[in-house]
Amino acid sequence: MPEIAIRPMQEADLPVLIGLEHSGQTLAVWQLDRVAEQHRWGATFRLARLPRPAHVEYPRRAAELQTRWQAADLALTALFEGQPVAYVTLKQRSEAGVLWVEDVVTRLNLRRQGIATALLLAGRSWALQGSWRAMAMEVPAKNVPMIELAIRLGYVFSGYREAYFANQEIAAFFFHTLR
Repeated sequence: MPEIAIRPMQEADLPVLIGLEHSGQTLAVWQLDRVAEQHRWGATFRLARLPRPAHVEYPRRAAELQTRWQAADLALTALFEGQPVAYVTLKQRSEAGVLWVEDVVTRLNLRRQGIATALLLAGRSWALQGSWRAMAMEVPAKNVPMIELAIRLGYVFSGYREAYFANQEIAAFFFHTLR
């Protein structure tokens, strides 16, 4: 992992962070399989390999990001060589004591090097110091690297919702008990 520093997000970080490539590519997707029979129903996800890379669109619009960051309970920036290269935002929603991971983005050329892990662990450490009992996240089903990261960090799949994001992507929900 590159040597990084993590600190609270600052106003000066915003132009750089908004300018990060928020989308990505994948060679696999989590495909939803549904069963609907008279005495049995359910849904499962299975990993499906793709014949060529597919675009993974970021589920939030760039125009919303600054407003979302300002409303966050915690917004952290990762710095590499003194420059902002990644961020995470955490926010309480309607469930008391549950802190939602709203955004996790890393500069394209530094992805899959542990920076998002470090940001999420710093957010977890902050949550443990407060009264938070759990963390949760919603991830587009196409975002295989983020789903794999969530599972590595102890998040448990807790459901899904079709056409959840503005771009109509399926959201997979993950939950991590802190206490």
